[in-house]
Amino acid sequence: MVPTTSTGKSSANCGSRGRFDIRLSPVRACWICGETLDPIQVTTTAAVCGRLPCVVAASAGQAEELRAIEEDREVRARTTLEAAGHHPDELNWSTVPSNRAGPAPLPPGAIEDFVRHLGRVVTEASDLASGAAEGPTPGRPTSPPPTSTEADALARGCPACRGWCCQRGGTHAFLDAASVLRILREERTLDPSDLEAQYLSRVQATHLEGGCLFQGPQGCRLPRTLRSNTCNDWLCEDLTAVMDRWQEHGNEPSHHHFVAVARRDPGQPSSR
Repeated sequence: MVPTTSTGKSSANCGSRGRFDIRLSPVRACWICGETLDPIQVTTTAAVCGRLPCVVAASAGQAEELRAIEEDREVRARTTLEAAGHHPDELNWSTVPSNRAGPAPLPPGAIEDFVRHLGRVVTEASDLASGAAEGPTPGRPTSPPPTSTEADALARGCPACRGWCCQRGGTHAFLDAASVLRILREERTLDPSDLEAQYLSRVQATHLEGGCLFQGPQGCRLPRTLRSNTCNDWLCEDLTAVMDRWQEHGNEPSHHHFVAVARRDPGQPSSR
């Protein structure tokens, strides 16, 4: 079994030098044509004017940088496998992101923010259940759901990653009205008034820095029954790509290995 070793460091560091520093001060001119930007354009990440040639050029530049990022990740993954004594070309493997955050105290007000959010979505769920509000239209699946074998294999990818997607959970944990409705239907003994106590009993003084308030070093502190629909169903780009590959080529998921490699966003300095 190949160890799902992580490599790289978190690169979301505003103190880094280099290209990233450009974004710390307002850009007054389009970086492609030199046209002066209006106040709204100055605040955009792309820092380009609204003319079509510049917009297209900026999009092409970002696509090229994204390709370079993925090539960089593959190189680092191969290095990790070789350092562990494995030949990358003799394995069925793919990369997953790598969350390098460590434990940190919950931010001030995090619990209060979550309680307010939970109260709102419980009210919305009650309105949906009573017919006072219209529920969201279910999205059409873009690919077949994973088989049980695929799901078991995918479940190994998330622990290797340590919850890259969970970093966006903040103080809402992705909970919405549809999730609350599903939870109450599955947990028949639970009353809406019991939900707050159920969630707060699983909050601890620390979480993974910058992540969901329920995100701990060993994973999510919530049982699957209390997690949001997003948490239970979401697959990141890396896992979606590997599942599509399994289904297209008939690869054996149980023999698949995951290598965790830190990502970086376009414009951020390399984490190597």
